Amino acid sequence: MTESIQVRPELLRQTGQIPCQLAAELRGVRDRWNTVVGSPGDALGLVEVATAFDNLHDRWYDELSVHIRLLEELCRGVVLSADEYTTSDDNASTRLGDDDPAKKV
Repeated sequence: MTESIQVRPELLRQTGQIPCQLAAELRGVRDRWNTVVGSPGDALGLVEVATAFDNLHDRWYDELSVHIRLLEELCRGVVLSADEYTTSDDNASTRLGDDDPAKKV
């Protein structure tokens, strides 16, 4: 027989905040980096070098943005999952009423 899985929604919700924090930190790094190197102008000298740098910069900015969005989505998913566990537990408790086996232990 398969053992039941016990989920603690509050702990799950707390753990789900970790990707949110990482997303916020990564967003800060991306934005600070962007202000420093976002517009080098003619500081690089050759137009070809500046164009290549701009292309590289745009790609890195987009890549970091994708990671930020993924972390935010993971955070939302874990928090929503915790909410659903809580709702499910509340519904089950309401339906079982006094027949709840956990209350008889």
